[in-house]
Amino acid sequence: MMDIQLLGPVRARRDGADIGFGSARSTAVLCVLALHAGHAVSRDRVIHAVWGEDAPAPATTSIEVRSCADGNLMSDAQ
Repeated sequence: MMDIQLLGPVRARRDGADIGFGSARSTAVLCVLALHAGHAVSRDRVIHAVWGEDAPAPATTSIEVRSCADGNLMSDAQ
């Protein structure tokens, strides 16, 4: 079971074991997705939530890479 703590220090755990997320941006992506758990979240919505109105041009690629890496971390923790 995955447990994500958003209040206080952001933490993710699977079956009681901590899952480490490297960068602040990866943590921000995790938070956006956790806040919308059980629902599809568009790439544009994640980009807007993480970077705001001034998202850099490569934000789309960055989100895809971070999501893939975060997904791998979560599945590796199983």
